[in-house]
Amino acid sequence: MSSSIQQLQVTQSTNYWAAAATAAVLYDQVLMFGQEIDFIWNRQWSLMTILYFIARYCGSLSMVATAAWVLRIDWTLMVRIDIYLVTNWTANIFVLAMQVILLLRAYALCQRSNIVLALLLTCYCSLALTVWILSGLCYNLPVMRKFVLSLEPAIGSVQQIVTVDPSVFRDFQLDITIIFVSFDILVLLVALYAFFTHVVEAHRTHSGWWSANSLIKIILADQILYFLCFVSWMVISLAADFTASGSYDVYEALTNVLNILNALSVITGPRMVIRLRAHEVHSRGDETELGGEELQTIRFIGRSIKDDATLT
Repeated sequence: MSSSIQQLQVTQSTNYWAAAATAAVLYDQVLMFGQEIDFIWNRQWSLMTILYFIARYCGSLSMVATAAWVLRIDWTLMVRIDIYLVTNWTANIFVLAMQVILLLRAYALCQRSNIVLALLLTCYCSLALTVWILSGLCYNLPVMRKFVLSLEPAIGSVQQIVTVDPSVFRDFQLDITIIFVSFDILVLLVALYAFFTHVVEAHRTHSGWWSANSLIKIILADQILYFLCFVSWMVISLAADFTASGSYDVYEALTNVLNILNALSVITGPRMVIRLRAHEVHSRGDETELGGEELQTIRFIGRSIKDDATLT
């Protein structure tokens, strides 16, 4: 009885944090909607615009589906399976879209180096293909039905009888975590290399270490912030999966932190695009067009670093 009460308390706490995290994401979306219209909707459409919409709305949908899942509303088993699938697929799509955004930024920071582009594209295509194959194998309905049923609490004296091995999903989560985090580390290292190369060049030209281009500072700062949120989210998610059958207190703490980090990742990711476009417009002092797409703006600055060191 004590164990059942403790489990219910953990479930209630998790529900509260999941609902709060989802509310924070939706509130941020409403808060940023005006800027989204100014810097996304009213600008020339580009690859970055499409990636923004995928990341913004798949991330929000994933948070809503997560909240619906953990709240355990009295839906049929098939509906709960669908919600679980939506939660996982939209989360994967959000991450893959964000990684393309990070890839393009790293490529632009490296002054459109073909070697960097070939390296990052090869790694990304391998990553995306592996994730889709693993997801397709893991989320097939016969196994998923048993897994979702195993997560349902027993009602009264009815016992849930399932044959699925939870380690299958833990191994899958471990593989996905390693793949995603490894690629993000690679992209961050490329961006850091480009940044420090620029800092050295700026020091040699301006006789100052902190005279680096302000836009490049914003790009790197946003990339580091998103990296910290995302990697923490993935690691905590993996830790929560492995402690689900252990201590209730540890699992509760990890799950609550996971909800916060999930929300932060979904919020900071799309904001990167808006912040960069807003900075470019404000630096011009007007509301003119951004020159087609964000990537072109960064490319221009990349060329300016090399050819005209007087830009700030």
